[in-house]
Amino acid sequence: MRICVVSGTFHPEAGGPPTFLFHLLPELVLRGHEVRVVAFGEPAAQPTYPYALQRVSRALPIPLRLLVFTAAVWRAGRQADVFFVSDYGLPVALVNAVLRRPVLLKNVGDFAWEFCTRHQWIAAGQTIDEFQRAAHPARVRLLRALQRWYVCAATRVVAPSKYSAGLVAGWGVAAHKLSVIYNALQAAPAPMARAAAREAVGAKGPLLLTVARLTPWKGIDTILRAMVGCRKKWRAWSLWWWAPARRRQRCRHKPRHWAFPRVLWARSPLPLCTCTCALRIFLCCAPLMKVCRTQFWKQCKRERRWWCRMRVAIRK
Repeated sequence: MRICVVSGTFHPEAGGPPTFLFHLLPELVLRGHEVRVVAFGEPAAQPTYPYALQRVSRALPIPLRLLVFTAAVWRAGRQADVFFVSDYGLPVALVNAVLRRPVLLKNVGDFAWEFCTRHQWIAAGQTIDEFQRAAHPARVRLLRALQRWYVCAATRVVAPSKYSAGLVAGWGVAAHKLSVIYNALQAAPAPMARAAAREAVGAKGPLLLTVARLTPWKGIDTILRAMVGCRKKWRAWSLWWWAPARRRQRCRHKPRHWAFPRVLWARSPLPLCTCTCALRIFLCCAPLMKVCRTQFWKQCKRERRWWCRMRVAIRK
């Protein structure tokens, strides 16, 4: 099968969709499928992939960028049997009004909410759930209408959780077109014993770990504020935040009274696998608690009392 993959982000950029596609697409190639990818990014010094990849630069103005991206999707889509879309579905919907190919769209969040948060079109701190119900100005309503149109136009919509599927259903997607497929994790043996890992990271008390980019919708600021209160009561607590090293500069504008806990960066000599061996709890960012509550209860049975305390602290 000839598959045209369309994504707003792609490897080696940070984030869930680039990581998901980076691991999925080689498996499709090994199974005999022909894959062509269209994504945003800079073409210079890109790695070699076992499939065709065209990047469209984000340096272009938004209208021109969208036009160039849509043209690239048109060229790739004419040779494809099916579209696989990772969130960024507007160009595909425009092209597919003519090509009429089956479209599988994976929707992991709310693009309109993220865009409006990034460009300050909505009130600071407005959550994704509040965004669904709130009254909005005309430009936000237009963006939401475009998102509903291209999501509903897909042949099939996949969500990675029931919570995400609930968001999509609220946009008008029919139940028979919507499926929940959880993201899979590759099982890997622990590189060292917990005691050795805790010694390597210098953990002397309960250790919490969160892995995320420093973007408003990840809720890292909520976790950091909660840790200030937690450490007043439990001094031995440590929080490690594992993030790409280039995000380091973004922390400097945060208020000093946040009393930042220790932060472990991605390019530190200590890899993420060492931290996961040493941790007591893997801490989810606040907006994802509804999504991950069930999975966390299963994974943290022995540490349940710690997780309850942290969850209550974050909600406060």
